[in-house]
Amino acid sequence: MDAGVAHWVQFINSHLSNELRVQYGRQLQYESAQTPLAQEPNVGPGGMPPEVSIGPRDWSSEHRRRWARSLSDERRLELADLAGWVRGHHFLQFGGDFSALSD
Repeated sequence: MDAGVAHWVQFINSHLSNELRVQYGRQLQYESAQTPLAQEPNVGPGGMPPEVSIGPRDWSSEHRRRWARSLSDERRLELADLAGWVRGHHFLQFGGDFSALSD
């Protein structure tokens, strides 16, 4: 996983502050089939042993998922803003957070 974070705090005056945070992350996942055993015949697709299944299945999607080298390329962008206000002995914070995920 690769990620980067930027954090910025600004004191507007002695009673008011603002904090901004930006984060970007990326995770690229891989999967491959296990190496066949010595006694298994290597006559299937890609030199792997043939597949046997009993019961209803969606063969096309299962085949693509099993032999795919890259499963997903997940990317996340997060933005957060937080304001703080001091009044006497009281401290009030309010803000928001936005997170977008694409897969």
